Amino acid sequence: MGMESIEELFEHELKNMLGGERALVDALEQMAQETSDREIKKAYLQHRRRTKT
Repeated sequence: MGMESIEELFEHELKNMLGGERALVDALEQMAQETSDREIKKAYLQHRRRTKT
């Protein structure tokens, strides 16, 4: 799909970044569930909370 304007390109790139952020939030949740280290779990969940907002 070709971009008609710089605004469309900008919107397209923002959507790509948002998708990446959402994937990161999901991955951090998964990693927090899989680790047995309490400090690492805390760090993952804190990072997830900050990324999600």
